[in-house]
Amino acid sequence: MSLDDPARPLEDADRRAAISRLRRAAEDGRLDPHDLDERVARVNRARLVGELNQAFAGIPPEPNRSPTVWPTGQAAHPPTGPVVQTPSLPVPAGYSPDDRLSLSAAMSDEKRRGRWTLPPYIRAHAGLSNVKLDCRHAEAAAPVIDVEVGIGLGNVVLVLPPGWAVNADRLGKGIGTVKLRVPNVAAPGCPTIVLHGQLGAGTLVAREENWVERRFRKGG
Repeated sequence: MSLDDPARPLEDADRRAAISRLRRAAEDGRLDPHDLDERVARVNRARLVGELNQAFAGIPPEPNRSPTVWPTGQAAHPPTGPVVQTPSLPVPAGYSPDDRLSLSAAMSDEKRRGRWTLPPYIRAHAGLSNVKLDCRHAEAAAPVIDVEVGIGLGNVVLVLPPGWAVNADRLGKGIGTVKLRVPNVAAPGCPTIVLHGQLGAGTLVAREENWVERRFRKGG
């Protein structure tokens, strides 16, 4: 991000770009996740471009990123004729704030469970039905998972392993209900799920497994 005239008033685009840069730093391990909230708050309080320097003080520079090519699983052979451009698999959804993994429950429930990977960027929208993210056997792809929440009349339920944390400070509640039954500070080596967006008339619940889930997990 280019910081031009330090006396120029901040625009919304400047603020969004700065927050995205801070989140990338947390995902790369260049910024402690617990320090992310304080620096984002500085960005939100800033009024001039020059004030953004305080939010980035002490963060190591972003490493050069080479384009990711996902393997096709095909063995390479020396070309014997005209060179043909081999298509590569697209980057999975959820690894860019502009290309989130979208989990939408319009008329039927949307569920993720078992062994799956939480990408860094997720959008969970519960229209008339419910979204349930069962993370008990899941793996987080980053230390901070950014979840954009949109709830209509349905509910969003997060079932988390011990040690995982949820931060809902930036989640607009509207007339909906937020029930957080997990810590807001993660245990060492565990991710923090940061929720933002706007609730409708639904409910968001973040909890560990209940006795029914525990019984089925043990095969009882």
